[in-house]
Amino acid sequence: MMAGDYMNGQQAQQQQPAALTTDTPIAYYQPIAITPGTIKWVIGAVVGIIGFLASAPVAERYLNPAKQSDLETLARVVQVIQTGQAESREALNRLTLAVDNLAGIVTEIKQAKNAATKLKIR
Repeated sequence: MMAGDYMNGQQAQQQQPAALTTDTPIAYYQPIAITPGTIKWVIGAVVGIIGFLASAPVAERYLNPAKQSDLETLARVVQVIQTGQAESREALNRLTLAVDNLAGIVTEIKQAKNAATKLKIR
């Protein structure tokens, strides 16, 4: 079966899209039908969400304040991260200084090479 053919063998008709005018709507609004089934579904969803939030594991984990041990653990983690950042900053400063020194050495070598080619020994 070739593309564009229908099951009965007739050729598909290509329809041109309608030209857009100032009277052509940009969007269509489809009103929502509120049925008894929709109301039951919404009420069931609200009751389910409230029941889920009131359950013990969720309430215990998300609604209770943090324990002192949790805060101490968090403080230690933050301290380790800050120490690592300080060490990284120091290493970056040392690397920057080394690159600057190397650039100065390369510049001096180039100047010495240029000076040596200008001098002719007889």
